[in-house]
Amino acid sequence: MILAHPTRITEICEGSLTAEDGTLRLELDSTSLGRSGTAKLVTALGRSIRLSGDTIDYTLRMAAVGEPLQHHLAATLRRD
Repeated sequence: MILAHPTRITEICEGSLTAEDGTLRLELDSTSLGRSGTAKLVTALGRSIRLSGDTIDYTLRMAAVGEPLQHHLAATLRRD
């Protein structure tokens, strides 16, 4: 997956897709990060995305500004 963020960071991620019992799981880790001269220093990103029925669970891990890779944010989206 290739992403361009509004925070002046670009990201290339690679990972795996698994399907089990009607649930899709995508695990991604950054393999290349680019940034403008004014962007914060992000050194690693990782994502977990799970689709089960009408629900998507998403978590983001980030290493930035001298901090190690750690949980950064999470969201759950439900279709009504």
